[in-house]
Amino acid sequence: MKISRINYNQKIKFVRLDGRYLRILTGSNLEDLKDSEFLLLYSFEKMLAPIKPSKIITIDSKFKFKFLRANNCVVSPSANVLTMKEELYLKPQIGLVVGKDRIFGFLIILSFFTDCFNDIRDYALDTYSPFSEFISTEIENKFKLQINENAYEIEIKNFDKEKIFFEVKKFFHKLFISDVIAYEFEDIAFKVKVNDFVKLESSCGKIQTSIKLFDFNIT
Repeated sequence: MKISRINYNQKIKFVRLDGRYLRILTGSNLEDLKDSEFLLLYSFEKMLAPIKPSKIITIDSKFKFKFLRANNCVVSPSANVLTMKEELYLKPQIGLVVGKDRIFGFLIILSFFTDCFNDIRDYALDTYSPFSEFISTEIENKFKLQINENAYEIEIKNFDKEKIFFEVKKFFHKLFISDVIAYEFEDIAFKVKVNDFVKLESSCGKIQTSIKLFDFNIT
């Protein structure tokens, strides 16, 4: 099953991919969603980030907690990434979406960050993290990332969702529905710059974004 969100009749609604269509769902959180009779033709450009988490908890490939991120970095899969620097680093992550005392599903996150303090792993000044189109109840072990004309196949290693969930609960005893655990791949980071094009394809849908310089003169 693949779940996302869209603007529908000036309200944000959960939807389920149903062939070439999006079926509108009723319910206020991931654990109480039900099908309605309303169908819309699927359109990538209309997709929102599939979830707006209360927090994003990053954990590394050794299942150790690293840091907590605010949810204001989350943007749609088609949003441009705005930056005040000419160069950024890009790190793909698997997002484990928390349900009621379990992992509900998975999405892919593209996390952009700076090296403002001469540290490649400085996330303090990152701008945007596009989420893939869908939360999927299944995850494949490989996905494709394209940066301009260069294509990469990323393989998921050391992935144990139960172990990750257990380790995170050591630090956060209260996990809320829709919280996201960002699983970080070891030693996988890409350098990108302003006007670069980035595309990701996975079982959780795609992300398609461009890096743009933030314009302070926009009013």
